[in-house]
Order: sequence, then C-alpha cells, then structure tokens
Amino acid sequence: VVKFSDEEVFVDCGGYTGDTIEAFLKTVDNKFKHIYSFEPDERNFKILTKYVEGLEQKDKIKAIKAGVYYKSSVFYLQGEEMAIACTNEATDRKVEVCAIDDVVKFAPTYIKMDIETFETYALLGAMDDIISHKPKLAICIYHKFSDLWDIPLLLKLWIPDCKLFMRHYECTQEETVIYALPEAK
Repeated sequence: VVKFSDEEVFVDCGGYTGDTIEAFLKTVDNKFKHIYSFEPDERNFKILTKYVEGLEQKDKIKAIKAGVYYKSSVFYLQGEEMAIACTNEATDRKVEVCAIDDVVKFAPTYIKMDIETFETYALLGAMDDIISHKPKLAICIYHKFSDLWDIPLLLKLWIPDCKLFMRHYECTQEETVIYALPEAK
C-alpha cells in the first residue's frame, strides 16, 4: 500500500533499537534522502546509535535522544524496553521532548509513530509539515482507546484528500496502525 521513492525523508518516532530503520532500508533498497530517529530511552538510544554507526549511510541518519511532543519540554520515563512511556509522574529518568517541526530540517515524506500514548501530541508538533508537505503517515492508534477514531479524524481534517488504511498486526488489541497516504498525482 505504501510506495517509496529514492528521495524519502523518514521520521521514525519511537526509534527503539533501529528495527524500523532496518525494515525501511530493506524496503527502499538503501536509497533514501535522510532519516531522523527519535528515541528517549537511554538504553534503547545506545543500541540505536550503535546500529546506525554500523550502517554504510550513517551520515544521512540522525539519531535524536528525545521524545516527540508538540513543543520542547521535559517529562519522565516509566516502563522498560518496548513499553517505555513518557509521563508527568516523577521518576529517576528525565527526558527531553521536542516538536518534529522544530528539529527535522528536510520536508518529511514518511512519518512513523509508535510512542506509547503521545501520538496525538506528536502529530500536533508536526502539524505544519503534515499540512504543507503531506507526508505518508503510519501512526499507532492502539495506545489509547480514543486514538482509534481521534487520530484518523484529525488526519482527515488536516489532509482531507488523503486515503486512510487501517492495519492490525497482532491477535491482541495491540499493534493497530492507521496509514494516511496522499492521493496519487
């Protein structure tokens, strides 16, 4: 369903250990313009940066130790490995968050978000880029029950001519993704 070119600017929100970058590189046969990968957790970020450093095109990939939000701020992390989430509840792990529009220097062509309840906030921080550049979007909608309808409605409001596709990847309630794809020209 998602078609890519050699000029993709991929914004990976919830970079984890580089697993999505790896899948993306295989899909585009290592031909892309730039990748930005946001990962707030220290342990995962170390694994991500080690993975990126081992890649041939590492100069075109920027790993960013931060979460994504609608503005710059500070939160705390709770949880472990794949289930790490930002929270206002104080823990011993502070983390910076930022808006995609403030950090990404190239117009994004593909944005993926799997960021444990912060998807709507992060979309607000990418609103200008989404409205003006109409990138392909792959947004997790299973972290909060209301995301199932709130996020697709928000995307249709911003880019009314996009096509929405929902895909469920697991036999549990997890791993449901909404794809927003611009109309072919």
